[in-house]
Amino acid sequence: HIQNDIRTLDQQNEWYYNPTTQKLDVYSTSAPTGVQIATVDALVTIKAFNYITFDGITFTGANTSIFDIKGNYITIQNCNLNFSGSWGILAHPASAANITVQSCSINHINNNGIDLGYSNPNAVITLDTVKNCGMFLGMQGTGAGINGGNGTGEGIIVSGANSLVSFNRVDSTGSSGIAFYGANTIVQNNYVTNFVICE
Repeated sequence: HIQNDIRTLDQQNEWYYNPTTQKLDVYSTSAPTGVQIATVDALVTIKAFNYITFDGITFTGANTSIFDIKGNYITIQNCNLNFSGSWGILAHPASAANITVQSCSINHINNNGIDLGYSNPNAVITLDTVKNCGMFLGMQGTGAGINGGNGTGEGIIVSGANSLVSFNRVDSTGSSGIAFYGANTIVQNNYVTNFVICE
């Protein structure tokens, strides 16, 4: 595939970022309307805080991740997470035990929807809808990212022991719908469709 060239723009609202001029070009047959641009890398950053619950909040637009987590007993429930440059929810390796994500909608994420990193045990991911993750070649992870390079364009990644992934719907992912590692992890009653679209 070809990317990072202004000459690839040929459809309404396609865009190109010029790193030299630091300007964004948008292809349009008329004046562009309704354009939204993220200006913040992470919408929620948790560092060394524990026992926090996010309930019923809509988060839209992040350059890298909507949630960037280094903390324990973090609960994200009944939330909508939309449009992120890399991750919907990112938990750093060995930095986030007992994470719960339930009854959330995660949509239009350029890399991984939920990525709970290596050695983060006791995760509960249930009743979530994860859609359109890693659907654009070139926008997914490079294979040398924060979580060791695995998981580019995946819906859900759970890498810690004693975790539960159940009753989720995962639809349209560039790579795997659900990836899991770690002892005693249970993955059951999930509905996964349209996966490995971009490999």
